[in-house]
Amino acid sequence: MSTLTTRSGKGSPLTNTEVDTNFTNLNTDKFQDGEDISVADITVSGKFIVGVDASVTAAGTTQGAATDLTKTYNIINTASANQGVQLPDAVSGTRITVFNSTSNTIKIYPYTNESINDLSANAALTLGPEKGRDFIAISATQWQSTDEGDAVVATTIDASNLSSLDGGIDVNGSNFTVATSGNVDTSGTLTVDGLSSLDGGIDVNGANFTVSTGGAIVGSSISISGTTTLSGDLKYGTSAAVSTAGTTQGAATSLTESHNIVTTSSANQGVKLPTAVVGKKVEVYNSTANKINVYPNTSDTIDTGSSNAYKPLAANCSMVLICKDATNWQIHRPLAVRNSSGTLLN
Repeated sequence: MSTLTTRSGKGSPLTNTEVDTNFTNLNTDKFQDGEDISVADITVSGKFIVGVDASVTAAGTTQGAATDLTKTYNIINTASANQGVQLPDAVSGTRITVFNSTSNTIKIYPYTNESINDLSANAALTLGPEKGRDFIAISATQWQSTDEGDAVVATTIDASNLSSLDGGIDVNGSNFTVATSGNVDTSGTLTVDGLSSLDGGIDVNGANFTVSTGGAIVGSSISISGTTTLSGDLKYGTSAAVSTAGTTQGAATSLTESHNIVTTSSANQGVKLPTAVVGKKVEVYNSTANKINVYPNTSDTIDTGSSNAYKPLAANCSMVLICKDATNWQIHRPLAVRNSSGTLLN
């Protein structure tokens, strides 16, 4: 704000020098059309009008050939597939809106050596037909898109009467986003009725799910509450040709499946159970002519024995183990053999 000397403030007439100083100060602090203005707050009681270019034509297929955007609001009404436009040089706080009113997907480039979202420098963001995006400059080199205008999101999917769902569905929570490839990933509830084939499989990470399908279900953890009816075969994960190794827990072969068939071993070599998880079940079949050692995983126990201690498994015998808690495996014995002193022999 200009500093001015007034007659009433001074209490006497102004000198020529004081009058000239007033005009000099006004000239220094004046605002002219075309200059930038920076203020703390702006209050608008009427319309707030921004620059609009309603007839932008996209150009080229590279950053250097793209059409430069010069307005706050830009409507692309002419474009061939993959032609582009370029954002202005980023100044923190600058906001640009781009709307693609054409029937082709276009590219939006940042200014030279700048970036959009988490893309690499100079990389373009695509914008589909009849889609819009807002861009905000958060630094002198970084633009951030405030929305994902190309996302296809549905809260309900009717998948009845489908004969195949090879591409899969990506499910995030209660929202269902249809993808073009991959399996079915969900942390919410998914019901698929009427499918005769689900070749892509279902990858379930999280809570409840209902699936009526002839396809496969693959998940890191599946929890079912209530009664489950199985019509047909039940197939467990099986390692059909396990070879033992070492004579210590650290050197033993790690078991990765529910059913494990040991086909190769030397005397007193071992296998190691996976990390204990309550309710997990592992079966070990020793089809060799040698006795082998079955170790728990690091710091786990078998039959509440010493930590890391193994249990022997005789030739041509099997062992079924079930986790009773997060650290202890319990051997399931159809028949317990004890000596005259009551000591367990098997």
